[in-house]
Amino acid sequence: MAKIVIIGLGTAGINACLTIRKKYPKNEVIIIDKKEFDLLHSCGLPFLLDGRVDSPEKLKYTLRISGINPASVHRDVVKKYLNCEATKINPVKKSVEINPVRSNPTPKGTDASFLTRTSNGVKNLKSGERENVSYDSLILAM
Repeated sequence: MAKIVIIGLGTAGINACLTIRKKYPKNEVIIIDKKEFDLLHSCGLPFLLDGRVDSPEKLKYTLRISGINPASVHRDVVKKYLNCEATKINPVKKSVEINPVRSNPTPKGTDASFLTRTSNGVKNLKSGERENVSYDSLILAM
């Protein structure tokens, strides 16, 4: 089982993750992204501007990409580090240093530190905390 790190959860990152999950379902996928959410439906922006959508929060979407088949034994092999950024890549050691994004405000309904949610594979690092993630393959999808 290979460990694949994807930096960036835009269109390229989502497609890379879905392709890996489909072709190599046993591989572990780790996604690192600066946003505190997975996806923003940009095609809904005109509806937000003309008032048919009353909040930008309604345009945010959480992807269910932890497995192609929800009953799969390998359904928890996608981990997302949201509200985090890759600050150093060490190609010799095959590792990525991850830090919390300090410029983003704390998500509503949370305390001053970032949440760690392991039950759904989403991890936000606490303020000031760093983590090194090793990889077998690295995809830059920014």
